[in-house]
Order: sequence, then C-alpha cells, then structure tokens
Amino acid sequence: MAIALSQFEGLCGFRPVEEIIGFLKSIPEFHALVGNEAAEELQSSIGEALRISLALKKCFTRMMNCEKKVFVDQLNMLVKRVTED
Repeated sequence: MAIALSQFEGLCGFRPVEEIIGFLKSIPEFHALVGNEAAEELQSSIGEALRISLALKKCFTRMMNCEKKVFVDQLNMLVKRVTED
C-alpha cells in the first residue's frame, strides 16, 4: 500500500494512441495478442475520446487475458524475429 504525501498523478506516461496503432500494424505478434477486432476498433476510434478509451481498455484486456501458451508462443516468435534481423 502507498500513501501519497503530495499531489498524486497515477497512470501517466502512456504512449500516444497513434503510436500504439503503429505498433499493432508493424508488430504482428502484438497484433495477434490483441486480436483483429480490438485493433480495428482502436484504429477506427481516432478523434473520439470516449471510443479511444473503451478501445484501449479492450486491447489491454485482450492482451492481459490471453492464454499463457498464446502469449509465450507470440513472445518466442517476436524474439526469434528480432534476433534474426
């Protein structure tokens, strides 16, 4: 447990949505964890703050709740792809 002794700002410093969309397009392993539906929803939400928030939540939830085997497989593919370059 933490107690803020001064003004506290949490969950700051996230990457811009446009950059996350770029990662979804250029990193197939990341896209596989998030899924097509959530990735497309995020891309189509640009310019609408509420839709962006909901789409980011969906992307994060999909990635965090994926099967361990899927996550490990995608991670191994990413490592292999990056180390071969």
